[in-house]
Amino acid sequence: MFANFLLAALPLVPAALAGTMQYPTVIPGPGLPSLESLGLTSELLYKMEPTTPKVDARDALAANYVAKCDSDPAAYVAKGDLQACLNYLNAIGSRDCTVPGDMRPIRYCVAGQADVNGLSITGVVQTTRCSAVAHAVNYVLQSCVRDQKAAGSEAAFNNGDVIVSSLVTGFACRS
Repeated sequence: MFANFLLAALPLVPAALAGTMQYPTVIPGPGLPSLESLGLTSELLYKMEPTTPKVDARDALAANYVAKCDSDPAAYVAKGDLQACLNYLNAIGSRDCTVPGDMRPIRYCVAGQADVNGLSITGVVQTTRCSAVAHAVNYVLQSCVRDQKAAGSEAAFNNGDVIVSSLVTGFACRS
């Protein structure tokens, strides 16, 4: 009798498990707002439809930096992890994303194996809008793809002195 119950219940297992999907934790960088303060969860950031970050016309007057796709296959990370970071950075939009002036990268977001960070190439403190950082991540997601993974760097759109790297953890900053 118990065996019959198990056989009858077996088709229901995938449906029960579907509601328990676990998403990697999205971790904001230092000084950036928490997910809770924005009314977001990691699950929501992973489930959001991909969007193109909005930047105003001033932001398009950017950089003398030439975007780069990473040449090392080990640097590439799942696009979904990078997209979750992009969604977070896009959600905080016009908030400042600042990098230190000591040639040390600063982390903006970690999601799963994705690590998004920024670096001042001038050696002085630089500030850019977080939406401009999201736009740089979007460039990597659209232009630097191998086997559903992406990795590369691009300048922030309103401050070409801020270089945004989108890589697998371990290839990016450790702050």
